[in-house]
Amino acid sequence: MKRLLLFALIVIILSACTRSQTGEVAVYTTATPDVNAIAAVEQSIQQVIQNESENALAFIVAKISVENIHISRDGLYAVGWLIPIDPETNIPVAIEPGLVLLQKDDTDWRVWLPTTPGWREVLATIPDEILSERHKEVWEKRVGAQIEAAQPAAALTGYKLPWEAGISRYLTQSTCHDQYTPSGNAHYAFDFSTYGELWNIYAAKGGIVWLWKDDIPTCYEYTCSDTQPLGNYMVIKDTSTNPVSYQLYLHLKQNSIPAELKVQGTPIAQGQFIGNVDNTGQSWGHHLHFQVQVPLYGENYYWGRSIDIVFDDVDINGGRPRLKSSWCDDEAYCTFPGDVCNDFRATYISQNTIVEDGPILIYFPFITR
Repeated sequence: MKRLLLFALIVIILSACTRSQTGEVAVYTTATPDVNAIAAVEQSIQQVIQNESENALAFIVAKISVENIHISRDGLYAVGWLIPIDPETNIPVAIEPGLVLLQKDDTDWRVWLPTTPGWREVLATIPDEILSERHKEVWEKRVGAQIEAAQPAAALTGYKLPWEAGISRYLTQSTCHDQYTPSGNAHYAFDFSTYGELWNIYAAKGGIVWLWKDDIPTCYEYTCSDTQPLGNYMVIKDTSTNPVSYQLYLHLKQNSIPAELKVQGTPIAQGQFIGNVDNTGQSWGHHLHFQVQVPLYGENYYWGRSIDIVFDDVDINGGRPRLKSSWCDDEAYCTFPGDVCNDFRATYISQNTIVEDGPILIYFPFITR
């Protein structure tokens, strides 16, 4: 019996040890992370999600549950699943989860969401003990290999500023979104405002209604962003682009989306009214956050990045509004390949012609004899 106990003890000690490339032996006190370690990982992930809350559809239209967290025995790497939860039903959305990757940097966790640049490179460094080679191959094929392939070869065109023709409004942010969102997921987003005013939003380009929300009340305090993680929005799906793209209009006024547009698949024409600007969700003052994004893989729109677009009615930078001010220096963040930041202006005049009704669909039934 003593021999059996001694043998079992030796096996346990050996299984808790590993040899480094230098030949030194590292001994781990436990192969199973404790509750506090898992909680620290989840807290780090949720903090990054909070920071990225208006830059990926997954974080805008759903709550995110972090599941299946695994931490390496040396405590330097971790992985987890991001599960979108329908905020209305509190039921997980039936899609593939997002894989989040983490690496310990001194005492802090660095987090790579599926939408974070560099995710693919970090995936290759994750130890097999927490993500097997087979699973890494699956994720590489599902996401990694398609991250670059999913990006359009050139800026998407055909957009007009999302307000009525002849009206001038302010640009308050463009590429300088990066100063608040280091991942770059909002690099191609635009914030438009008419300081303190609420105004009508008209579709920058046609498509079909995909997602919407307008039940969040107006925020009259700057601290509302702490209690309104999800603001009001309209998402328009555009199948005319390659790949399929999604237009996001964020921070809309409560109950301002027309009732007839609250049906998924409803056609929308460029210049059609879709709602009012307001101050809801992660917002500081009345403004419209507008961006176009494409999925990272397939048509899984939950995980995606903003992409470069140009407006037909913007006469600088090939159609790209840019700003240089005391609070936003777009030029300093104009670092992505293909970025254009040669000219800067605070105000822009739209040429978006208002249309009263959406496009008319004509159906040709099959004729049988």
